[in-house]
Amino acid sequence: MRTTPLLSIATGVLLLFTRQTAPPTPDTIFFGGKIVTVDPAFSIQQAFAIRGEEFLAVGMDAQILPLAGPQTRKVDLRGSTVIPGLIDDHDHVYAAAMATRGRVTSPMTEREEDELIVDMQKAKNAEGLTSVRDLNIGFDAVRAYQRLWRAGKLTLRTGIGLRLEGVDNIEKAVKSSGIETTSWDHWLRLDSASEAPTPIPDTPFLESVVLLNRYGWRPAPHLCDRGCGRPGEYESLDLALDAYEAADKERSIRDKRWVLEHIPTVQPNQMDRMARLGVVVSAQFQPFKWRTAEYDRMVRTMGKPELAERQVPMRELLDHHVIVGTGSDSHNLGQTDNPLVPIYFYVTRKTEDGRQLDPKQKITRQEALRVSTINNAYLTFEENVKGSIEAGKLADFVILSEDIITVPEDKILSIHPVGTYVGGRQVFSR
Repeated sequence: MRTTPLLSIATGVLLLFTRQTAPPTPDTIFFGGKIVTVDPAFSIQQAFAIRGEEFLAVGMDAQILPLAGPQTRKVDLRGSTVIPGLIDDHDHVYAAAMATRGRVTSPMTEREEDELIVDMQKAKNAEGLTSVRDLNIGFDAVRAYQRLWRAGKLTLRTGIGLRLEGVDNIEKAVKSSGIETTSWDHWLRLDSASEAPTPIPDTPFLESVVLLNRYGWRPAPHLCDRGCGRPGEYESLDLALDAYEAADKERSIRDKRWVLEHIPTVQPNQMDRMARLGVVVSAQFQPFKWRTAEYDRMVRTMGKPELAERQVPMRELLDHHVIVGTGSDSHNLGQTDNPLVPIYFYVTRKTEDGRQLDPKQKITRQEALRVSTINNAYLTFEENVKGSIEAGKLADFVILSEDIITVPEDKILSIHPVGTYVGGRQVFSR
């Protein structure tokens, strides 16, 4: 007999089943909360069901609780707010892990290296992070990550930005490294050639980018060596875009989501070029850290307060239809890597010591959450599998101490994770 697919007519429940087959039984149901789904409608729900590593259904309590079977575990959220797992689009987890060794000169064993990475990943989980792009790492680090991946010990989904300085022999370097470049999954994946080469005048940056495109690699160059407010960044960004356009003429990059890292003083005409090429931006929140001395130095460098305070122009980037993600650029555990900081900064445009920067660049809390979740998933071609709380996606989520949507702006920084889950598995509990 032919089965007819049916979709539950209960509003908000996304569960597919057949006329003859009962819906799958959830392993766990979380209910009684405020579920900020970050789905296309930015809907708010009360509950969700998990089966295996994925969200099975999302909806109101009355719709989700009846899905429970005899073995289903039920977790009462008691009104807590839940958001998708936070993603850091520019982190240095491996470097930070090695720094905790205290730069010791005796050689590390593989076991020691692995333990440092695992400990650092757990520290990131405690901040509410479920995924990162770990940039500018070498082949040794990749091999360490792959050991942990094969052993099932990763607690943080990781996109690897491999440091390829000798881009003229990319293929040879990768083939001789011994790393695997196929059969990766949503726990570990090759992200880009990052953060080198950098677009500096009188270097073969354009030729390098064209070559990367021929090999099928995605560049993600660092754009602060001559910039971050100092004279030269505009030129550096134009050099990068010139190279991207040259590569595009030879072989289209329109759907390859090539990345630009940092670009705090990007100009409107450059945003237009990015939008035409489908380029995505990995932004950070450097101005948040400005205290009086840093602010005064930046004003002197830029020439006018309004030019300095415009960094990072998130409102303009979004209005130019550029996909932007955000991250910490953290190299050490002691640095500011709290993923709620960029949400706070982009919503308030206030520095760590309370100075108000260009309020015209403010974005909404909803936009800030998208930038920290689903947009970062887009940067890694994973927007269909993570970045929001929707049926069929990986069950990566964070239970928060307070409601990030309604608390006063100045209290956003006091919010902390109560629990972090990756693939439905709890990796942190306060």
